[in-house]
Amino acid sequence: MRKIHYVTINLKACIKLGLTADQYILCDTIYFLATLQDNKHPGWCWAQRKYFQENFNIPIRTFSRTMSLLIELGLVEKHENKRWFKTTPKWIDTTNEEKRANMAHNEEKRANMAHNEDGAKRANMARPYKDEHCESKYKNPDGFLGNSKKIGEIIEIFKESLSPSLGYGNKTQRKACENLIGQVGEDESVEIAKAAVVAAGMPYGPRITTPLELWNNLGKLKSFIAQHKEFEDKNKHISDKQMEKILNNKLKL
Repeated sequence: MRKIHYVTINLKACIKLGLTADQYILCDTIYFLATLQDNKHPGWCWAQRKYFQENFNIPIRTFSRTMSLLIELGLVEKHENKRWFKTTPKWIDTTNEEKRANMAHNEEKRANMAHNEDGAKRANMARPYKDEHCESKYKNPDGFLGNSKKIGEIIEIFKESLSPSLGYGNKTQRKACENLIGQVGEDESVEIAKAAVVAAGMPYGPRITTPLELWNNLGKLKSFIAQHKEFEDKNKHISDKQMEKILNNKLKL
């Protein structure tokens, strides 16, 4: 007889039939074993009491009492001449009814989820800004002020060097760029972003890979630049005047 490793309890059917978990497990196991395709006695569960004792840790006396109760409730039928059992139409109809109800409920949930996802897609398509459909990668989403082109330049610096997956439309990153520009100015913000990329590749340099990390770690970048004179050699793209400002800590980082 095949060994069973687990049994799923349909709580609604269990409550509706007035069974305990153990009683439900016995009924469900009898139904499962009786309907196996390779069953030597089709339609009947011919497992002995010892099988249930070993597989479900059910004492023989408890098994006998439980089977008598299930027969009395009209959920299990006993063979006339042998110790074989099978579940009755009452058991099958009740459990199948609950299964169908669960399936209908799950189908409804899936339909609602699909409807919500479809609605979300339509809403996204209607948004005035979306990265992959935007005519310009520097386009400014609603709710953000300032020079949109400079914000795009700052994001591009990190995108090309350190964070290829960084999106131009990421509102959090754009807000960080806006904060940076508001504090140190547009041109200075672009150069600071370039400096952060260079510093990230230097020993012990602060690992700044996005505009948000730059905004949150301006102090660390300032300290690193001030302590490493060799930083100047690695930043030929920064003008002498801008480098002088950075090294003399005149930028309000």
